[in-house]
Order: sequence, then C-alpha cells, then structure tokens
Amino acid sequence: MKRYFKLGFIAAIILVGMSSCKKNNLVVDKDPVVTPPPFAEFLYSTFAKSYYLKAVGTTPFAIPVGMTSVGSVDRTIQFSYTSPTGAVMGTHFNAPSSLILKAGMVLDSLKVTGIYAPYSMGRVDSVKVKITSGSVGAFAGKDSVWLVMQRYCDVVLGDLSGDYLQTNEYNSAGAFQYGPYTTSLTNLVLVPGSTTKASGKIVNLYDDGWNDINCEIDWTSASNFKVTIPLQATGKAYGGAPATSVRTSATRASTFSSCDRSIVLNIDLVNAATGAATTANYRIDLK
Repeated sequence: MKRYFKLGFIAAIILVGMSSCKKNNLVVDKDPVVTPPPFAEFLYSTFAKSYYLKAVGTTPFAIPVGMTSVGSVDRTIQFSYTSPTGAVMGTHFNAPSSLILKAGMVLDSLKVTGIYAPYSMGRVDSVKVKITSGSVGAFAGKDSVWLVMQRYCDVVLGDLSGDYLQTNEYNSAGAFQYGPYTTSLTNLVLVPGSTTKASGKIVNLYDDGWNDINCEIDWTSASNFKVTIPLQATGKAYGGAPATSVRTSATRASTFSSCDRSIVLNIDLVNAATGAATTANYRIDLK
C-alpha cells in the first residue's frame, strides 16, 4: 500500500511540475511588445519652400514639426541652419535653435523670420533647416527643409506692360534655340472683380507672325506667381500640318517676377485638328 501511495505521490509531483513548466513556457515563449523609439520630422511632402519678404508685414515662415509618437514627458528638438548662398543668422533671418514639445504634444511649428533690409533686388538665399539632435532622434529622410528667401515686389501692372527686348527661346531640355528678339505685353488690366489677377496680350510671341496671344497673370499667392495662356490659335501652320494652337504647359509652371520684370513661359504647340501636342514644354523667357 505504501508503495502505491509513493508512486501516486511521485506522479502527482511530476504532473504539477509539467503544468508549471507549461505555464512558464507560455510566458517565456511569447514575443515581447516592442515600442519603437520616437522620432522628430518635418511634415512636408516637398522639401523646398519659397519665402517672400515684405517691407512691412512680413510674417514668420512656420515649418510644421511632428513627433512619430505621443510622449509622457517634455521632448526637445534641436535645429541647425546652413546657407550655401551666404545667409547669416541675425542678419538675414532669425530662428530658434530648439523647440520643446510638451508632454502629450505631437505637433508644433518652427518659425523662421526673414529680415527684409539686406535683400536688395535680385538677391535670393537658400537656407537648409535640419533637425540635428535633442532628446529624440530625427526621422531619416524627413529631417531637412530648404527655404528659398527673397524680396517680395508689389505687382504694378504699368511696370509689367511694354516691350521685353531680350526674349529668348529654349527647348524642353533647356538648350538655347533662338533669340534675342522683342515681344510686348499690352492691354494688361485687372480681371473684373479681382485685385490679384490681370489679363492682357503678348505681341510677337515666337517671333513668327503669330496672332496676339491672350494671357492671364495671377499673383494671389505670394509664393506662386502664375502666367496662363489658354488654348488658342496661333494663326500659323508648320510642316504641312493643320493650324497650330498654343497653351501653357500643364507639367511645367509659367511664372513672372515683378522684381526684375521678367516672364518665363513654358508652352505646348498643339495640332488644332487632333488636340495632340507637337512640341511640349518649350520655354520662352521675356526680359
């Protein structure tokens, strides 16, 4: 009887031990939950931004900065500023060296303030803003933003009107094609109901006897001055093809500058019968 009792007792101990091992294995074998470390990043889809400075009322350029996760403590993000064109902190712009995101925050903005006075006509500076260090690391590939800073010049229609004596043409690859010759911007008047759009005509565009070409200029956005040529007949045909039309390209911007009185057009020549572009992204610079 004692022998059976001992055997039963030993079997019970073995079962308990096996059960304990199994429970331990369930804990030990389970993959631990790993929380990735937080990173700081600039929240832009593109990494070059234009910043126009005004004599009065220039506002700081706010660059959104984010964290990849919420923190329970304050976190510091540090920045560096470098300029291959010679912009100097305190002379051309001011900006903080660091930001503190309070506990629970995942978004803030870094404010860069340009200084108008040193920006004479034609000066353009590039400043690289980079997340460098702090209590968190930088998210690779989203740690830098370029600011392109220049003076904002008020648009005066009377100044933009008239002759452009140095008009030159370039193909889509940027190679010089033809020029210089003279074009003119005429009948430039505000679009009814708008204070930031005007319509006019470009005379002698392409220097080949074209019709006067209707265009619209738009300075609603200080960082996106636009010139638009709606599709219209040139009055010419080339290479035995049907009449040719012209329009500004949809894939390359056409713009103007009131600072140096210049217009850059990227145009498509279009087969008027088929609507197909026979020449795309042909650039014409008016100065």
